[in-house]
Amino acid sequence: MINPNEVKLLRDFLDYLEERDYTIIHNSFFKQSKSWYNDTPKKGDKVMLNVNFKAEIPSEGDIDDRIQLFLKNKDV
Repeated sequence: MINPNEVKLLRDFLDYLEERDYTIIHNSFFKQSKSWYNDTPKKGDKVMLNVNFKAEIPSEGDIDDRIQLFLKNKDV
């Protein structure tokens, strides 16, 4: 059973990141770019990008689905 408090906590955390202009980028973005030589930045590194990047922003429903899936799988 999924705890609604955990769902709210994760949703609040994502909102917190968005309010501070943080964006989550999948590591494959860096591996597919010749600029990175297949080496992804380490945690805490600062990265300057000058690219034309197309991204799909998840809907509220997609985010809720991902949160539910995450919480279901974390207890397994």
